[in-house]
Amino acid sequence: MSLKGSFGYLDPEYFRTLQLTNKSDVYSFGVVLLEVLCARPPIVNSKQREEINLAEWGMFWQKEGQLEKIIDPLLVGHINQNSLRKFGEITEKCLKPQGADRPNMLDVCFGI
Repeated sequence: MSLKGSFGYLDPEYFRTLQLTNKSDVYSFGVVLLEVLCARPPIVNSKQREEINLAEWGMFWQKEGQLEKIIDPLLVGHINQNSLRKFGEITEKCLKPQGADRPNMLDVCFGI
């Protein structure tokens, strides 16, 4: 199997195991969720090191309880706070560093 895709979507566990799994897809989906919410690519050039990797940046703000700080400005004021909270919880579960700690995609689809 050859590896395809972009660096910002790649499961960090892959770098240790060199194995892609179904849980790797869940990680990538978590990155896509943040892309949609923030309207930015998974990797950007930034002078602010913490903003380079979208998954890390998003999880920083999720853990701070302030995910709303990084949403697309066009969405500000249009997202129900309970929906944003649930969105953040699902994204956080998808982006767990260890694949075994992530839900499977079926659980993600049903809102965990």
